[in-house]
Amino acid sequence: MLNEKFLDELFKPQKIYNKDALKNLFHDLAHASIMRLNEASMNKLYDLMTMVFKYQILAAREPRDLILISLNHMDAMRSLVQTSQVQKQLDACYYLVMKMYGQMTDGELQRVTKSQVQPVCIRLMEPL
Repeated sequence: MLNEKFLDELFKPQKIYNKDALKNLFHDLAHASIMRLNEASMNKLYDLMTMVFKYQILAAREPRDLILISLNHMDAMRSLVQTSQVQKQLDACYYLVMKMYGQMTDGELQRVTKSQVQPVCIRLMEPL
C-alpha cells in the first residue's frame, strides 16, 4: 500500500474517484493481503470506511486539520510496524503529504477541501 509506485500514482493530480471506483479500491486493498471477504463483509467494510471518513471530515474544524488527521494516521501506522522498509515508506508518504499540502495557505487548503473532499463526503452521504 505504501510502495513508491502506488504513492506516485496517488499524489498525481487526478479526478476524484466515484463510488464504484472507491469500492473497487477498497476491495483490491482488502484482498491484497491474506484476508478474503465475501460480498456482504466487503460491503460492511466499505460502509465502515466511508462512515469513518465522513466522521473525520465533519470533525475537522479547519482545512489544516485534514492534514493533521492524515499525519496522525501515519504516526499510528508507524507505531504498529517494526521493519525499517515500512518505516521508510511511511517517511516517504509523510514527505509527500507535507510537500503537497504543507506549504498551502489556509485559503488554498479551503479550496482543496471544498473542491475535492466535500463533494466526496456529500456523495457518500447520499442514500443507497
